[in-house]
Amino acid sequence: MSLGSTPWVDRNYREMLHALADKVPQSWLPRTISEKTEEYTVGFDPTRHSKTTKFKKPVVEELGCGHYGCVMPTHEPDLVFKITTDVSEAAFVARALELESTAGIVEYKAIYSTGLQHNGRPLFVLWRTEAFSVGEWQYSRTHPAEPNKDYARRIDHDASKDLAAFLSWAKIVRAYMHPRLREIQTKNASIGPSSDDGVWRSPLSLKRLANKQAALTGSAGVVEERRALLKSAWSAYERGEAAQDMSLGQLRALKGMPKVGVALRTCLYIAQEMSSNPSLYRVGEALAHYLENGILLADVHSNNLGLDSEGEVLITDPGHAVEFHARWADTPKIERLPGM
Repeated sequence: MSLGSTPWVDRNYREMLHALADKVPQSWLPRTISEKTEEYTVGFDPTRHSKTTKFKKPVVEELGCGHYGCVMPTHEPDLVFKITTDVSEAAFVARALELESTAGIVEYKAIYSTGLQHNGRPLFVLWRTEAFSVGEWQYSRTHPAEPNKDYARRIDHDASKDLAAFLSWAKIVRAYMHPRLREIQTKNASIGPSSDDGVWRSPLSLKRLANKQAALTGSAGVVEERRALLKSAWSAYERGEAAQDMSLGQLRALKGMPKVGVALRTCLYIAQEMSSNPSLYRVGEALAHYLENGILLADVHSNNLGLDSEGEVLITDPGHAVEFHARWADTPKIERLPGM
């Protein structure tokens, strides 16, 4: 495991260490090595923590890093800690925690905003179950002893085809919904990362707003406009039919929200088809679970699939999630770490 290879992660972890130690079990903290002794106050409330505790300056172990953040092992078996600046992932995790967990995707345990930023983006911390062999989940890799090589290749071919088809139809939904949701967000200012009550509510930075009062008065507008758009999308989904049941002429004539409805219904059809694939059956269950709850995981591909601790294939990164049910009209509320 790499140690201390991402300085901004170590630096921000030190900033939040006292708040994390006060909020979560010690076993949930990332594994570290130590460079030198420094004093950190465990807990921010002096009435409960009257003395400082000496920690060695921590440098965290890393399992892997991407463009938006890093995943680190904790002292808890099968549990990892992630620091991320990916606002879309943070929003999805907040939604996922409101729903029942499902097989086929890493299980999220908690998420907090930190009040910190990296490269101008808000910083979040989350905990989820660990995934292994990311990008190397194919049946031919996980079952090397399979005597029928043609069977293994056929499973992998069908899995790749289903993933590509799902992604293609999901892109149609995202291309229609994303700019409209963004337009609502930008013209109706909403509360940003530094809200007074310590709850993170929106990916829109306060830097885009004239002043904080505009943020407070604009939030009702964004909720109502989002609700109308999401309600329309859900209605289109309920009325739509899968593309497999339509003629080529009907498909070519589709535009706007009716096309979104057909794309969503087709995604559900493909997710259900995955249930017959020995590799992707749990992934299909997860995709269908979120679709039926008004959330489309619109960027699931081979490189964000991996294996759980039992060797079953699952989604390791939700990618771009698109909401299409009115229950998600309000922007997600993410608790801020105390004292940050």
